[in-house]
Amino acid sequence: MNTHLYEEIKSIEDVINEEKPKQVSNKLQTEDEYTKLKNKEDKILTLLDDIHSKKAEDMDSIKYFSSAPLHVIIFKTFKTILNLGKEIRSKDDPYQIVELILKKENIIYVGIALVIFSILLMFISV
Repeated sequence: MNTHLYEEIKSIEDVINEEKPKQVSNKLQTEDEYTKLKNKEDKILTLLDDIHSKKAEDMDSIKYFSSAPLHVIIFKTFKTILNLGKEIRSKDDPYQIVELILKKENIIYVGIALVIFSILLMFISV
């Protein structure tokens, strides 16, 4: 995803506000500026489409957790933690292990697993 929205907008402003150099043909200069603006507009539209699809994806995950039954969420949590354990055993670098744990698709399940683990510890200590 292109994250340089400010730079793209700034470059469009630069193209609009720049002094027009004397060229042989005024029509050629206008076409060049139009081409520059069209390219920048395409980049910005692509960026906005990416942002919109990202927001829609985030909303889908929120709807999933609010509508899924509890046993399905717990099952997926244990399944994800087991898969995460297998991947962690194959990694040697601590930074790679942290990256695995903090992946977007794993982070919610790691959080749920920590909550379940803390509840179990609470019951054991009582």
